[in-house]
Amino acid sequence: MSPRSVILPLLTLLVVLVSVPAEGQDALSKEILKKLEEQQKNNLALQKRLEAQNKKLQDQINDVKKVLERAKSTEAELGRVKKENKKFREQLGKLEEKIDEQESRPAPSATLPDNVKERFENLEGDLTSLKEKSESLFDKTAKKLIFSGYIDAGAFVPTGNGVGFIPDFRNTLASRFPSKTWLFLGDPWTTPVNSRNEPADTDGSFALPFDNINSGGRSSFIINEINLDLFAQLHPKVSINASVDFLPRFKGDGELGDMIDVDLGFLRYEPFDNYDLTLEFGKYISVFGLEYRRQESNDRIGVTPSLIARYVSGRPIGIKMRQRWFKKRLTLNLGLQNSSSHIETFSFGEEIDSNDGKHGSGRLSYDFAHLIGVEVFEIGVSGEIGAQNLQRSNEVLQRQFDFDVRFAMKGFELRGEFIKGKIPGQGEEEAESLDFEGAYIQLSQRLEQASLPFVIVPYARWGYRRALHRGDIFAYRSHSSRVTSGVRLEFTDEIVLKLEYLHNMEHGAVPSFANDLFVASLVASF
Repeated sequence: MSPRSVILPLLTLLVVLVSVPAEGQDALSKEILKKLEEQQKNNLALQKRLEAQNKKLQDQINDVKKVLERAKSTEAELGRVKKENKKFREQLGKLEEKIDEQESRPAPSATLPDNVKERFENLEGDLTSLKEKSESLFDKTAKKLIFSGYIDAGAFVPTGNGVGFIPDFRNTLASRFPSKTWLFLGDPWTTPVNSRNEPADTDGSFALPFDNINSGGRSSFIINEINLDLFAQLHPKVSINASVDFLPRFKGDGELGDMIDVDLGFLRYEPFDNYDLTLEFGKYISVFGLEYRRQESNDRIGVTPSLIARYVSGRPIGIKMRQRWFKKRLTLNLGLQNSSSHIETFSFGEEIDSNDGKHGSGRLSYDFAHLIGVEVFEIGVSGEIGAQNLQRSNEVLQRQFDFDVRFAMKGFELRGEFIKGKIPGQGEEEAESLDFEGAYIQLSQRLEQASLPFVIVPYARWGYRRALHRGDIFAYRSHSSRVTSGVRLEFTDEIVLKLEYLHNMEHGAVPSFANDLFVASLVASF
């Protein structure tokens, strides 16, 4: 309280006491003192309320400043910047409402501390400054192009000739397919040397005639790929993504075999602020199954894909929608696209549609982690149907369905997936047909030791595949399983070394032959 608020009432009291007769002074003094005490109490109560409001406003300002600092420190993550800006603006709106409310109230009659008004004005100035900085933050980041990528250098050692199939010398399939000139047993994709699922050798294959590695069973060092990713935020709700792989390869006869593979190229649109809805247009990541999430070598735990990766890891061209509800636990992914989710190098994958029929693909998943207190416990189901690729008829429909599960806690992760599908073939061009099913289960454990200069992640995967693939002059019978074991060494977030051994096993009518291999991959991200 100021000295003036005490002195004036005292002077008033003296004047009154002098002018009032002695016999009434006692009663009047008591009444005046009582009123003074009440006024002092009211002043103190009002002062405490104002100080409490002032403290609350200051705490909120500090919270807003912390939000802004976090947004600045993660400027490269434009998605987070957008959400933080939204939250920040909401807080600013609430604070401005409180300020307007305070300003609209009549000034209290009691005398306030001299510094209250000054401090209040300073807070208003801070809020204005923070708002201006927040609005300029998006302008600075939105126009930036963000480049990233990695270099994947590796090596491989086949135990056989690098080929994952053999001719049917025993005529196991001859009686069943008398019109087929070439009969094979095995699977051309059982000998991959990298995350791109490139077999060590495919010499003699009708299902995979493009022999990209062509090792002839010899060991080799290899640059698996050089990846370059591009991201740009064009608008608070619109961004573009692109990914290109450069593949140093040798064609032979003095010719360069180097290739460029456009992995991704799509526009992403997030139309609503209050709904977690995302639309993508272009060449995007498949929505089918689980393994599609970790395809690139810098994301994948190990080196090589599973035996069923060829069916779920494609990059189709079309329109994709993702919607999430219940704190992002329930997720629906839908795609309308030219082709299935098969990879391009597989016999049933394509980019430019061969017919007018499109493929509908979808996945529905729910994360039950909150119910059992773990990091992730996600279960998903997928389905896909559409006019068969690489033939003209819209009536020949291929279909597949998938069930997947993912569980993670305290550095441990389990991933599993089952798929079954049918591609009928026939049609106008007597297209190839395929009946298939397969599954895998993968375990990994992240181990961090302070005494070691790297993080160790041992992992193991078991998988199987059964399939019958028929073409105009050939037929493949596959019944194989594979155990993949390896270790991942993370020296930093950007430098990772992976060592892996693939043990292939044949079953049923398919005889055993040498098709194991050792692979290694050193990935440096930027």
